[in-house]
Amino acid sequence: MDSSLRDREPRTRHSATDGGSVAVRERTGSYDSRRLYRVACVASLLVLSFSFVWVWYALGGPRTTQVFSDTVVALGAVAAALALTRLARRRDVSMRRGWLLLAVGVWLDALGEALWNAYSVLTGTVPYPGPPDVLYFGGYAFLAAGFVLFAVDSRDTRPRVRFTLDGLVVATALLTVGWHFVFEPLLATSALDSFATWVNLGYPVSDIVVASIGFVVSMNARSPRRLPLLLVAGGVFAWVVGDVAFAALEFGDGYVYDVLGLFWLLGYLTIAVGALHPRAGAPTEPVRSRQYEFHELAFPFLPFLLATGLIAVLGYANALDRGDIALAGLVVVCFVARQAYIFRDVVRLSNDLEASERTLADRNEELLLVNRIVRHDIRNDMAVANGWAGELRTHADERGGEMIARILRTTKHTMDLTETLGDFVEALDPDEEAKIEPTALRTVLQDALDGCRDTYPRAAFTVGDVPDVAVEANPLLGTVFHNLLSNAVQHNDTVDPRVDVAARVTGDTVEVRIADDGPGIPDESKELVFGRGRKGLDSPGSGVGLYLVDTLVDQYGGAVRVEDNDPRGAVFVVELNLAA
Repeated sequence: MDSSLRDREPRTRHSATDGGSVAVRERTGSYDSRRLYRVACVASLLVLSFSFVWVWYALGGPRTTQVFSDTVVALGAVAAALALTRLARRRDVSMRRGWLLLAVGVWLDALGEALWNAYSVLTGTVPYPGPPDVLYFGGYAFLAAGFVLFAVDSRDTRPRVRFTLDGLVVATALLTVGWHFVFEPLLATSALDSFATWVNLGYPVSDIVVASIGFVVSMNARSPRRLPLLLVAGGVFAWVVGDVAFAALEFGDGYVYDVLGLFWLLGYLTIAVGALHPRAGAPTEPVRSRQYEFHELAFPFLPFLLATGLIAVLGYANALDRGDIALAGLVVVCFVARQAYIFRDVVRLSNDLEASERTLADRNEELLLVNRIVRHDIRNDMAVANGWAGELRTHADERGGEMIARILRTTKHTMDLTETLGDFVEALDPDEEAKIEPTALRTVLQDALDGCRDTYPRAAFTVGDVPDVAVEANPLLGTVFHNLLSNAVQHNDTVDPRVDVAARVTGDTVEVRIADDGPGIPDESKELVFGRGRKGLDSPGSGVGLYLVDTLVDQYGGAVRVEDNDPRGAVFVVELNLAA
């Protein structure tokens, strides 16, 4: 095999007990995480439903309802902080510092909620602005820093400029909508002093800004943790409704309690659910510097279209004020800057692609030249060396005969290698379209078996039923079987390797099975053995044989896979289409 996976198999079997235990623990942990996540979702829905009913009907009177509302929000904040802390403490989690900063931010919010609740219960009044507000705004800073830390992951080499421009577009667009529906009406009716007024408005503004950062980071995340991050950002955005309700009531007769205040609870519980998501700790996938996904580019258009649509309606109704015009202009500037950056990057990418195509064409020409040298000059020289070494066997003593035998094996292997490399280059030649024609399966398979019997006289090749059918392939089909048969012998750890070959017709395809009694292939490596250049230090394989097999079979419209043999070994299964 071209990857020394079989060479490592004895070591794998030696530690099978430990490895099995680890696998069981990983599966159990994954199951426990999924179960905890489902329980958290159900519990959150129940808590929200119960709290809504209590506050809606003011069970126990206004004072009891206010205490209940403040308490349940504080408990929700603690639950979110605990969930984030649990995630940040896991050793297997990726980007622990990012989750830790998010946890610190929510812990500050939880302390602010607890302090607010303590003031409300013990004194009946809460100083505003006061100590809880210091904790709340400190929490926003840590939440923003946590999201930003995810955006600057060293494994993601994409430029941060686009992330920044995306965040500006989303934030300014949402602030434009918020200005018309929230901020401007509140300022017009504010009865508080200017400092308290700006503190009141600072909460929904901070919600929008921090949530915008979180949305941009989550939508650009190249890992399964995109959904958990999106839930955390959505939880922060849910606070906007609660903070707006608080500001509206505070500007009026003072805040007591309101159903809209439960959006704070909704936000905290959403954050907790996101932190408990089974894939929250998934690692970052390496990303090239200018690699784009459609949803990443399209996401900022949604708030942009929402804001511009609102401005268009207001302009048609002649209801624009200075704030609307200023924010709309800022949105357009940010959006134009973002698109200009992307267009510049696309032009650079197009130029790089054109240069790469020219370089690739030159490399293909060089590769074809190397192929001719390998297949003719080197192979011919090795054939001469092999012939002269064979002539020397009759003139050497026993010790010299062993050395000559090694020379013969080495030269034969080199000749096989040059043939395989030649077939490999021919299969990958972009100027030569693969010619598919009816090919006699039994004849090609028998020729490959005859060649391997001569090469490996100690191996036992047994052939079962092989139907006399034609398949869609070409003359290189023999290379497929030769590589699989050689692979089965070369990586066999028994003294006398055994290889069993059989074939059967199933519908419109024929299935060829090549089974050996070697060490086998671990399940986690069955998809990797066909990769390019997978060759261990102790492997006598060419490093491209199985990759060539996979490439050729794919050109034929077939498939190749690996299964376990019973009681030991591996089975390579080749599926080919029957010729019409």
